[in-house]
Amino acid sequence: MHRPLYDYFVDLLKKVEPEHPEGYRPRQIEFNRLNLTYTMMSKRKLLQLVQEGHVSGWDDPRMPTVCGLRRRGYTPESIRSFVNKIGYTKYDGIIDMALLEHAVREDLNRRALRGSAVLDSVRLVITNYPEGQTEDMSFLNNPEDPDSDSHTIRFSRELFIEREDFYGGCSEKYFRMTPGQEVRLKSAYIVRCTGCKKDDAGNILEVYAEYDPETLSGRPGRATARSRGPSTGYLLPTASLPKFVSTTVSSSMRTPARLLRTRNSPSSSTPSRLPSCAKHVSSPSSLRPSVANTTSSSVWVTSA
Repeated sequence: MHRPLYDYFVDLLKKVEPEHPEGYRPRQIEFNRLNLTYTMMSKRKLLQLVQEGHVSGWDDPRMPTVCGLRRRGYTPESIRSFVNKIGYTKYDGIIDMALLEHAVREDLNRRALRGSAVLDSVRLVITNYPEGQTEDMSFLNNPEDPDSDSHTIRFSRELFIEREDFYGGCSEKYFRMTPGQEVRLKSAYIVRCTGCKKDDAGNILEVYAEYDPETLSGRPGRATARSRGPSTGYLLPTASLPKFVSTTVSSSMRTPARLLRTRNSPSSSTPSRLPSCAKHVSSPSSLRPSVANTTSSSVWVTSA
């Protein structure tokens, strides 16, 4: 705000309304504008994005508007939690977008129902699992609420896992599926990867593994002992719990990106030139049928 101009207007009002006491001057405290990385808060620049067709509208999930945040899946409670975390200052600054995303995940973790989806799938073959046999594995709809309902996912000889959950090389720092290493499939058995099949270009086509029938999740005894690893005695890391699906349907998953491709600074939060914007990422994916039946053909995945 322009302080001398504000004082000038106050002096004019005192002349027009002389009944105000001498020395009357409303107190004003100025706070900085909220600046976020990877986005812009200038309404003029946001209007330019809409008018030039860089976004689909004010409710585009990448836009920092109320309707955009609502469409992206952000809850009012998460936004209030974010505001309480950052506080208020009188100085220009910039807040990392990751803090807002953390507040959203923290809120949704307590209330959101879980579903199973494999976005970039690769086939997993359990070679020693009987052909034609299936089991229904129980999953809580919300692990943060033990009283919540549950759903089942069918476990069979052939499954689909995320491609990023498998690493074809050998690395002691990779705690998911890799040849010769044991890993527990989420809410299922411990499996040991025995190899994989690649095409001529080196792309992974299939992953092969063997399971231990005595290590079903939740079963006491050997399952608990084996969860401490083959010989180290340490618990298998929670990151080594790849999710899986068996019977799948084709679906389109939309993962809305941030508004800007690069991290901006306070000086560039209102750039002279309109920056390029990241686009939606849509790809064929595998969904658990019950998830597909309760949602539209396009499912929004909040990240992040």
